[in-house]
Amino acid sequence: MVKAVSGRNVQRDRLMILLAYRHGLRVSELTDVRWSDVDFQNARLHVRRLKNGLPTTQPLQGDTLRLVLAHRYRFSPVVQHQPDLGFAAFKPL
Repeated sequence: MVKAVSGRNVQRDRLMILLAYRHGLRVSELTDVRWSDVDFQNARLHVRRLKNGLPTTQPLQGDTLRLVLAHRYRFSPVVQHQPDLGFAAFKPL
């Protein structure tokens, strides 16, 4: 399914699909993920659950972490100055 993604923002879209699938995120939860929710040193993702769910911290698997890092690297000037922007907010420079 992740290999089927094509278009202008392939890397971001693959990341979003993988995060939604692996972490069971609703669309609204997925679009609410911020760079500040990612703990890169411990490979963890903080998820704010909606609909009366409890927030959780979940481990990021190797391939997901590599996609997050690649996406972050692609937008590093923006991420450094605005860490509370979400993944979906970014478009290629």
